Amino acid sequence: MPVTTKKITSFDGEHLFVSERSNSDNPTKTYILLSGLGGCSTSWHWFINNLLSLRPDTCCVAVDLRGHGLSSHCFPKLSGNILSIYVEDLRMLLSQYERLDRENIILVAHSFGTLILQEYFATYPTNTFGRVILLASPINIGVSKFPGAYTALSVWSKNDHAGRLHISLADHLKFKNTRDLYLPRLLNDMTAIGKGTYILLWLSLLGWKSPRPQALNQPNTHFVLGSKDIYVTAKKRKRIQKIFPRAQQHLLDSGHNMVVNIPKTISDLLAQI
Repeated sequence: MPVTTKKITSFDGEHLFVSERSNSDNPTKTYILLSGLGGCSTSWHWFINNLLSLRPDTCCVAVDLRGHGLSSHCFPKLSGNILSIYVEDLRMLLSQYERLDRENIILVAHSFGTLILQEYFATYPTNTFGRVILLASPINIGVSKFPGAYTALSVWSKNDHAGRLHISLADHLKFKNTRDLYLPRLLNDMTAIGKGTYILLWLSLLGWKSPRPQALNQPNTHFVLGSKDIYVTAKKRKRIQKIFPRAQQHLLDSGHNMVVNIPKTISDLLAQI
């Protein structure tokens, strides 16, 4: 499975990195994979291995989100929602694949990545993608806001040289199947992207609520949720079903970190839907 690392210039001149893997010279489907907060392109390693064995005619594009892995850790100054930065990063990423019909692109996001998709479809409300898959998807984050957190992040990120690492496959395996709030794993994630960046990202997100984009209230949207997820509880799963009644919901025996914990189960499911 050859791996190609590509550098993409985003809307503000910063660089984003993606890893492409495919068994085909002419793939018929392209899966674009967005990680959770603290994750990176390596988080999808076992998912991709299994998916490509099931669907050898596909291409998988694992993204290092801004502030993660090899991608830029700089955040521009702005007024408003931190997720608008990630939405524009995603827009620029998708422009690199505009040669493809949208119906042949499957968007797959985990946790924080699903917040980006919810904001993306609120900003760009046309959903013509083949499928949109939201894994362990919250619909709100916390109860209070820190209005100065993003400003602090944009200043801090210009001078912070910590992090900028991929989480190793060995570390992923080390923390596989640990509980959702397992401190050593969280500390490892913080080290990979830098403790200051990690904390300020979280503070910038507190108070977020789903914009409830109707573009996700479609049969091609699939919410894949974990029965043991402490962040997306049974009550929140019912709320998701109420907000997006036309979307499909799948319940798996997993906690929140399902991309690493049960990659085969997820890829088996996605290969079928």
